[in-house]
Amino acid sequence: MDESVVIRITGKYIDEVDAGIKKSLGGLQSVTKWATVIAGTATAAGGAIFALTKKAAEMGDTFDKMAGRVGASTEFLSGMAHAAELGGASINEVEIGMRRMARTASDADNGLATATRSFEQLGITVTDNSGQLKSSEALFWEITEALGGIESETKKAALAQELFGRSGTQLLPMLNQGADAIRAQMAEAERLGIVYTEAAAKQSADFIDAQTRMQSALKGVTNVLGAELMPVFTDWMNRFAAWAGEEQNVQRLRDIAGGFKLVGDIIGGVVTVYQTLVNVAAWGFQQLFEGVDRLQRQWRAFTDFIGTAWDATIGKLISGAQKVWQWLNPFATHSPSMVQNWSAGIAQMQAQYMQFANMVNSTRLQPALAGGAPGGMATPRASGGHGLTASRGGTTTHNYTFNVSSGDGGYRRADSMRSARDLANEFVRMKRSGVI
Repeated sequence: MDESVVIRITGKYIDEVDAGIKKSLGGLQSVTKWATVIAGTATAAGGAIFALTKKAAEMGDTFDKMAGRVGASTEFLSGMAHAAELGGASINEVEIGMRRMARTASDADNGLATATRSFEQLGITVTDNSGQLKSSEALFWEITEALGGIESETKKAALAQELFGRSGTQLLPMLNQGADAIRAQMAEAERLGIVYTEAAAKQSADFIDAQTRMQSALKGVTNVLGAELMPVFTDWMNRFAAWAGEEQNVQRLRDIAGGFKLVGDIIGGVVTVYQTLVNVAAWGFQQLFEGVDRLQRQWRAFTDFIGTAWDATIGKLISGAQKVWQWLNPFATHSPSMVQNWSAGIAQMQAQYMQFANMVNSTRLQPALAGGAPGGMATPRASGGHGLTASRGGTTTHNYTFNVSSGDGGYRRADSMRSARDLANEFVRMKRSGVI
């Protein structure tokens, strides 16, 4: 009989499970992050360690190969490298010098006079008691000790060059120290850990050989893959060349290129139109602003001209009226009504002048009239009197007060008059109505 177990997780238990899952995922992300960091660090450290190992192996392999060429031990050569560097030379010069020394010793053993004479001058025999040619190391130490006993530096340099070749002059500072000093420097190299034993040199050579084999294997893999893929890529290139050589495909490419060119032309045209519109708009606004400025300057000039001419004309008329008033002043005591009517007429002329001045100079002139009747005589002020002030920069300011009133109650405001013709008509109306 099948049995099943149902687990119900409700309410707060679901929230707790969800929070636990999120916490676990967060911990997993942290672990993943740290694992990535550790992996990167390990990779970098591994790369650095491999680089150090490779460098050490390359030096050991160099001494291993050099020992085979020179006929000396790796311990001797690696220690001699340190002494040579202290003496201003290099291990390569040591190798060249010892190879030349070995050849010279062989020539002396074969009876070559020049080689035999060089060794004889130093008191050295190239063979041992058994008649065998001495080792390179043994000959090097004997030559070094013998050169130390030669007082002439010139002869010492000549013998060093005869035995070690051109490297003899480079090795001479080291050789002049003597065999004991050179052995002390080689012992120092051993303490510093830079002397390669035969075993260490052999391991270095094996490492370099393994690396060379791996590189050769990678080249082989590359060659195999290349050989397998060459036919595939060759077929693709041939197919493409055949496809590109067909006229219809060439025409398609031309059409595509033409489409791109058309798109480029359209974009260029849109840009050109936009630039043109911007330039035209800028030019239009500039012309508009310049036109408004010119119009304002012309209107100011016009109003200045009109104001000046009107001031001159009306000024003369009022001046004449004042003179007439002064002439009639003696009769004022005999004809009060005539004086009153005459003052009202002058006031009408003043009102007409100010109305026109207000209309012409509305942009720049602010008329304001106040004062008394011509001649300085006071006149009655009727209700409904109209007062304005006119002033314009650079011209004489005329201040007037005017009231228009008639004895029969007839009243006409000066601001209804717009021209000299209206003024004349007003005088006619007042005359007919008996005001004047």
